[in-house]
Amino acid sequence: MRTLLILIKKDLLDQFRSKKIIILIFTFLFVAISSVVIAKVLPQILGAIPSTPGLIIDLPTPTYKDAIDQFVKNLSQLAIFVLVFLVAGAIADEKNKKTLELVLTKPVSRSLFVLSKFKAYFLSITAIYLISALIFYFYTCTTFAVFGFGHFFLMTLLILIYLILICAATIFFSTILTNSILAAVGGFGTMIILGTIWGLIDKIKDYSPYQLVSNYQNIIASGWDGNLLWPLIISLLLIIVFVLSSMALFRQQEVER
Repeated sequence: MRTLLILIKKDLLDQFRSKKIIILIFTFLFVAISSVVIAKVLPQILGAIPSTPGLIIDLPTPTYKDAIDQFVKNLSQLAIFVLVFLVAGAIADEKNKKTLELVLTKPVSRSLFVLSKFKAYFLSITAIYLISALIFYFYTCTTFAVFGFGHFFLMTLLILIYLILICAATIFFSTILTNSILAAVGGFGTMIILGTIWGLIDKIKDYSPYQLVSNYQNIIASGWDGNLLWPLIISLLLIIVFVLSSMALFRQQEVER
């Protein structure tokens, strides 16, 4: 346990030195603040566009729901795009720099090495994302109107699980590959499978982990949806599978000197 904590501390320090934590903070804060701003000013911008004769554009008054739409959209596109690229080098970069031997020659098991990478990113992503979500909530309430925090927090946690799932998948590809770009491609490929291809198969589309993200409007309106139980269970199981697979495969790899 002590060794794992030391490794996690080292990995968090590496994230800070490589500016990855700074980039994550900037990205999630940008998503939190810009989502409210866009929801507020977009109708005004569209209304300022010269109208075409015979064409009438009815622009409804923006509400907190528009801000939430922007928030989830930006999370599922911009934030997750940045996240994958940052996580892709978790292990692949150390292979290229040939620094693995320095760590693994110490009394550190390969399983703990991989597990520390996952937990360090889990901690940094969770902390930064939750703080950004709180900033978004209070900014939205002051800009538009107060809405249920409980439902919003539930939505936030479900989206977080999806983000951690993509993180675990990217670390898996970073473990089996030596190129961080290819690892990022693997992470994006996982996103496409979970978010698009899975949803195209009628018999199993309701079990897709992406349901944790796409059903945010129902969660905000009504709270927990029983139909999300299986997507939640499958997401948690996939996280475990990706992490355990990364640990098992890394134990069998040869470390280049």
